[in-house]
Amino acid sequence: MEENEMRLVIAQGEGQTIEFKRHWNASEIDGVLVSFANSAGGTLYIGINDDGSVHGIDPPEKWKEAEHKITSVCLSCRPPLHPEFQRLEYQGKTLMAVTVARSPDVHSTGGGTIYARTGSSTHPVGPEEQVRLLQDHGKLATDRFLVREARYSD
Repeated sequence: MEENEMRLVIAQGEGQTIEFKRHWNASEIDGVLVSFANSAGGTLYIGINDDGSVHGIDPPEKWKEAEHKITSVCLSCRPPLHPEFQRLEYQGKTLMAVTVARSPDVHSTGGGTIYARTGSSTHPVGPEEQVRLLQDHGKLATDRFLVREARYSD
């Protein structure tokens, strides 16, 4: 990614398909990556604060360690996620872009929580939204549900 492109991403800010994290804390990123897979896909940029200020991965030698730990987090998801990693240099700092494509499956974290993305927010999915998510992913055929109150005239 060119520096001009990165500048535009940062100026655009967080949204449906973009998330910034200063650090790569596993407990914070698993839900984000799962939400991308369950929604429209997206990219997590590590080394950037929510306000768009760039800190980078410090020291840059930690990049491989971060990649390894994020891969472990992704493999613990059900079904496992397979992100793409990109090393970026911006304003003399090393950043990591972790991209997850929209998946035909519905994913959960290793702890079993399903997440979705709405705007710039990642949120756990409740039972009703789980049904909708399964329908959207073609994993639940509602035409086979029994509705007790239904009549033949319906």
